[in-house]
Amino acid sequence: MSNRVPRALVHGLGLALGAVAMGYLAATLEEGLLGFALGLFWSLAIAAVLSHRSTMHFGGEPWWRVVVIAGLLIRVPIVFVHIVIGYLVYGGQQDFAAYHYWGVDLVVKLLRGNFEFFEIPYLDPSQGGAAVVTRFLAVATFVFGPGLTGLFIMSGIVGFMGSYLFVRAFQAAFPGTPEIRRVALMMFFFPSLAFWTSLLGKDSWTMLFLGMSTYAGARMLATPRPRYLLGFFASLALVATIRPPVGLAIVVAASAVLLMTVRRHMVSGPAAVLRPVVWAACAMVIVVAVAVVAEPIRKYEQAFSADTPLTEGMLNLAVHKGAGLSTDPNASGSSIHHNIQPGVVGYLKFLPQGMFAFMFRPLVFEAHNILALAASLEGTTLLVITLWRLPSLLRALRLTLRDPFVTYCVMVLLTVTAGLAPESNFGVVVRHRAMVLPFFFMLMTIPRERMRAVERVPASARVGPTAAMPVRTRP
Repeated sequence: MSNRVPRALVHGLGLALGAVAMGYLAATLEEGLLGFALGLFWSLAIAAVLSHRSTMHFGGEPWWRVVVIAGLLIRVPIVFVHIVIGYLVYGGQQDFAAYHYWGVDLVVKLLRGNFEFFEIPYLDPSQGGAAVVTRFLAVATFVFGPGLTGLFIMSGIVGFMGSYLFVRAFQAAFPGTPEIRRVALMMFFFPSLAFWTSLLGKDSWTMLFLGMSTYAGARMLATPRPRYLLGFFASLALVATIRPPVGLAIVVAASAVLLMTVRRHMVSGPAAVLRPVVWAACAMVIVVAVAVVAEPIRKYEQAFSADTPLTEGMLNLAVHKGAGLSTDPNASGSSIHHNIQPGVVGYLKFLPQGMFAFMFRPLVFEAHNILALAASLEGTTLLVITLWRLPSLLRALRLTLRDPFVTYCVMVLLTVTAGLAPESNFGVVVRHRAMVLPFFFMLMTIPRERMRAVERVPASARVGPTAAMPVRTRP
């Protein structure tokens, strides 16, 4: 008891001093400086908490504390790079300026008695994602202030939390493997992953909810709990609202894992009697999940005509985008001229080169300015890393349909890449690539022990990580 009292006094004194400091800053600093002060304060506070938690989750090694703190604080200078590029290069004509205005405007209206904050236009799929992100930014305004700098730093923290959850998901899927260090380094410090997930807008929130859904799914496969299932569906709904194609990819991947898991559970024994019931339940879950993301995706069909089937409409969209007609009017960057023939067969023939372009282009000789050169150098680096880690990628392909978590990662990677491959704008391609890089990095680091463990386990028993490798319990 005597040790707890001084510790509580120290914590209370620290909170009191922090409150006084915040009040002083709010009363004396300009809006931009206040946003920086608040953002830096919360960055340091979160870094302190996560550094302590990370040493608990990852075996108590000091290495993790350094990596977590550095991975978070490195996003502070990245934020200023975003602001400088946005205003000096593009003159402030970027999405983040609109998001900042909308978020602060909602707060002002709410304080004046206008409750537009609670009117989220879910029925309009073209505005649902932006509306949800704007509401998140409005709430963040109460914590980080109304300044652009503070909200930008908040976005960096949100993107970092997504990377952190991906690392935790890898740990839950492959407990005890040393490969997790390589995953952490790539998740926190790979340039485009750190850069684009620190942008004020949809990208950072997409990264967070993708990390949440992947972590919840990995924990569900390891130790099924209702809270993991609830977290998975909640994060799926948010991803589907913000980025409908990515939400559809998660539904496809989760459906494949669900059917594979059910099949292995119901192979033989007394449980086989319930096989029809379980199949019917799985079918209902899939139908509901598809219905959740189907309506937002129909905005692609609306670009053509109401009589066009959804599949045909998306293929037509791919042809138009491949011809250089990007659907993002605010996108910057040079064009990628794809040659996509109409129809399903033509699209399938295009996919190999389109998916390669999405993952690795622009190449060095395609760079025409400094920003394109930076993107091309990173694409080349990613290609070199891919060739270096090719054995692990082949190992992941061999584990597909045998290991549920690997199946999930492969399905999300292929579905999102195939769906976004027709994008004809280099700037959009580099930005959207950040959504699939976490899955690609995890597949690059599949431990050899997982292959040996899966090969030793009978097919009927391969359900989740617990069937192949022991799960390390939290100290």
